[in-house]
This record gives sequence, C-alpha cells and structure tokens, in this order.
Amino acid sequence: MSKRITSFLLLCALLTSLAACGEAQTETTADTDAAAETVVETEEVISDDLPERDFEGKVFTSLIPSWTAGLMAAEELNGEVLNDALYNRDRTVEERFNAQVVSHIVDDAGTEMKNVVAAGDDLYQIASDGIVSLGINLMQDWYLNAREIPYLNFEQPWYPSAVTNELTYKDVTFIFISDYSIASMDMTDCMFWNRDLAEEYALEDIYDVVREGKWTKDKLEEMCLGAYQDVNGDGIRDEGDRYGVALDFKGDPSTITFSFGHRVLQRQDDGTFKDVFYDEALVAQVEWMYNMTHNEDAVNCQDAWNHGYNMFMLGNTLAGYARINMVSWGMRDSDIDYAIIPRPMYDEAQGRYISTLAGSADAMVFLKTLGDREFAGIMLEALAAESYRECVTAYYDNVLSYKLVRDEGNMEMVELIMDGRMYDFGYVYGAFESHGGGASFWINDIVKGNGDVTSYYQQRKSNWENYMAKVYEKFETYEG
Repeated sequence: MSKRITSFLLLCALLTSLAACGEAQTETTADTDAAAETVVETEEVISDDLPERDFEGKVFTSLIPSWTAGLMAAEELNGEVLNDALYNRDRTVEERFNAQVVSHIVDDAGTEMKNVVAAGDDLYQIASDGIVSLGINLMQDWYLNAREIPYLNFEQPWYPSAVTNELTYKDVTFIFISDYSIASMDMTDCMFWNRDLAEEYALEDIYDVVREGKWTKDKLEEMCLGAYQDVNGDGIRDEGDRYGVALDFKGDPSTITFSFGHRVLQRQDDGTFKDVFYDEALVAQVEWMYNMTHNEDAVNCQDAWNHGYNMFMLGNTLAGYARINMVSWGMRDSDIDYAIIPRPMYDEAQGRYISTLAGSADAMVFLKTLGDREFAGIMLEALAAESYRECVTAYYDNVLSYKLVRDEGNMEMVELIMDGRMYDFGYVYGAFESHGGGASFWINDIVKGNGDVTSYYQQRKSNWENYMAKVYEKFETYEG
C-alpha cells in the first residue's frame, strides 16, 4: 500500500478515535499531538525541483470542460474537503510564484480550442477535455509536443507514467494526464461487489481473492454463475431477479479486453506501433464474453449505458461492472455493503490487474498558440505536484466518503486499481468508426452481435490502417 494511502488511513483512524473520545479530549491532548505527528511523518514529500520565480501577477489560465470542473478547480472555500483542497492548492502556487491561477469553464472544450487556435490567441496555458475527444482532434493540428515544455518531469508520480509513456510516439507527446485534474482518477474502470450477497452465498472474502492474484475470469465464473434466482417468480429473466454479474454492451466489452491484457497497438523498439488488434487471444476473449452475455442466466447485459451500476444499486447483482466516479452517484449513501475491486484478469499468468480510463476521462494538451512556455511549464508542474500532495488524498476522503474510511480493504483495492491504470495508443488516437478509425470500440458491437471477430475485423481492417497512417503522420511531421 502506498505511503499516501497509509497516511490517509492513519488520519482517519485518528479522527475516529477523537470522535469516540467526545468531551474527554482534554486529558489526551499530548497523545493526540503525537499521533498527528506520526501521521505526517508517514507521508514522503517529493520535491518538484522547480526554481524560484516571481511572475509579477501573471495569469495562468486553464481551459476546463464543465463536466470535470468540480474535480479540477474551486472558486471559493465551502467546507467540503476536496473543494477546499483544490482552492488551497491554487492559492499555495499563486503565493509561491506571485501569479494568478484562473479557470475558464466551458461546455464544449473542443470548439473553444478550435476558435482559439484559429484566431491565434494565447489565452490558455493548459487545456483539458475527454481523452478520446482530444485524440480525435489531433487531426486539427492544435497541439504542442508536451515534452518541449520546460520543467515538466513526466517521471514524477503526479504523471501516471504508464499512461504518458503509452501515448508517446517517437518522443512526441501531445496528450497526457496529470494529478492537476483529479477527474482522470474519477473515470477509472472498476467493479462493485455486494458483500451482503457474497455472505449469503458463503463466498470467500473478495479482498483475499484479489490480494492473492486469483481474481480472474474463471474465478468470476466460479463465484458468480450460480447466483441467478427468479426472485419475482414470473419465469422471465428481468430486472426483478437476482444475478451474478451485470454489465452493458455500450462500453464494457472493449474495456474488458483491455483488463485481460489485450492491446490494439503494441509499441516497437523504434518508438512506433504495430497493429496487434486481431489475434487468437482476442478471439478467445470475445468467445468468452459472448457466451457469458448471451448464454448464462446469471449474467445480465443490456444495451444501455451504466447498466452494471444500475443493477447493482437495485441490490440485484453480486457484481457490477462500473467506474470509480459512480461511488459518488449514490453508492456511498446506499445500504449495500459494497466493495470496490479491480476488474478480473484473464488468468493468473497475466500477473497484474489492469484498469482502463473511460474515453471521457480528463486529459491535457498545450495549444500551439501558447506563448510563454516556461511560465506554463513551471505553473503546471507546481499545480500537479501540489495536487498529488494534497488533493488526491482529499479525493479519496470526499468522493469515496465515510464508508471507505471504515474499510481499509476498499482503500487498498482503490489504490490497486489506480496503480493499474493504462491506456492504449489506439484507444486514444484511433477515434470512432464514424471518424474513420474505431478498432478500440469494435468489441462492443461484436459481442452484442454474433461474436465473429474475424469477419468484422477483415471488413474494416483497411480503413482502420489508413486512418492510423494519418495519425502517425501527424506525429512524424510535427515541427513545433
């Protein structure tokens, strides 16, 4: 478990102890202070290695889509843990560099970027949007290579290295993720597990299964496929019955293949990518998913967004495919005794749990109209580092809420999920089929349809390869 999460759990234990003591705190003040010092000492403070600068009130402006604003910026203090951490982060960096941090929140970040670049305006020091939308807009030539921005250190922990490295082509990185936006954490895939139902079925502890590296597709079958019950007695499999697993055809099949270790593109030694979408492993994965979603009574899969979450909230499924952000939709206020766990591996040989980020997960770019690159680099690095130190822990506290404070196992699982975050270059830059690409999203239609990967791929392979050739060309011809 990371030092950040360990310190958070210690702090929660301290606060719980204080609450239990009530008015009898006077006699334990010294012990409390000592405990607080212990908590602080568990957190390793990592320097951002930035130079001293006085920017004389210069304004650092972020372009932020409205749907992520609450996880990236705060206009004032309101007593909520995450909001106040975001607000204080900005003020800390402002004071450090004698600058101003301003957020410009819009409903359509893509259109705003288009207008700004077309006008040649230097309005934003950093811009963010959904990561797949940013990938599609690569074709518009709006972005700078982030590796040209001074003082950015992608080796620091406030940049998820697996994501950043995966989105780099021949040392050019247009799109990246940093802890400056907590929204990228919020959109990470996971599963919810109903511990009440698990106890009723006398199933082994799910935390132990995950910890021991045994949470695989076969283990999911073993634990879940006997769970179906026709609760309402109408002889029809409907939402009133009980299931082992719930998911949707809209996006889950594609992301399940990623959690199984599948890739659309594979990095080569020269920094390029090879198309590895179609292979025997994918055929086997799709065959398994098709059988599960079409032939197993205990699996409820519908062509509706967030179906796994919705069924889970009804208390009608042992496991539901979901995302971390859904905890704040209603999970934390529900009466369900739930666990948050990684999505299963294909088999134990896979060796690690892999978590994908939803296509709408927040990511960042520098626009080509950016003027003062040194200012932008120093400020972003400082904001991301301060977020890593203060806002990430506040995110766990505020968004995942009090139920997880009492459950160290859930906190451990969430950290495991975050450590397993990844992205495929083809997922981000491959676009939708309507834009000429699409391979990353084909699995959803294949599993919903007849499960025939081979025919589907052969019919679309040429268009996909042509589209990706254009993507590679954008990287190879980039001149800054």
